[in-house]
Amino acid sequence: MIGRKNNKASEPASVDLIVEEKMRGYMRDLEDMIRTIAREEVRNALQETVGTIESIMTANSSYLFELITYLNTLISSTSEPEKQATVEKIRDALREGREQIAQTIGMIRDLWGIAQTIAITKKEMDRTIAEMQEVKEMTERIRKEIDEIKEMHEDVRNSILESVEQGIVDKVFAELFKSGAWIKMREKLKEEVMAEIMRKGA
Repeated sequence: MIGRKNNKASEPASVDLIVEEKMRGYMRDLEDMIRTIAREEVRNALQETVGTIESIMTANSSYLFELITYLNTLISSTSEPEKQATVEKIRDALREGREQIAQTIGMIRDLWGIAQTIAITKKEMDRTIAEMQEVKEMTERIRKEIDEIKEMHEDVRNSILESVEQGIVDKVFAELFKSGAWIKMREKLKEEVMAEIMRKGA
């Protein structure tokens, strides 16, 4: 009698273990399928936005490299007329690009303040070599910031895709649990497992 009771007690436990294992497998397969679909849909939906971001980044990178060229020219200039002409070019470039800079990340916005520290008047044109070296170091920092922004841009894109993808997965599973479909699936699977065990035992 005791042996029979133990068999009856262990049988449902075995069934539950099998059902749980199968349910976990189904959940993994379903999540993979949702992620694949979500990834494609999200990429398509974000393509236009990503394209816009990329065009802004490209435009600003070109603009910054133009300014860097002017800064290097200013540093290496020896004659007063050449310095003055370069300053005018920087002024023009800043005027044209100011609106563009405002659309980008804070580091690029700081460029306006950096550029204003460059010699504008004749007195400022007579700065020492040490001060010119400081401007050159600023130029190098801008170069590094451009590279960092490009890398951050890629990280942001991947983060958006991953976040939205996970959100879709969570929403689908939440709906499955909320609707009771997951419970019904578990019950049906349990019936199938028990029927299979009975067939093997017959």
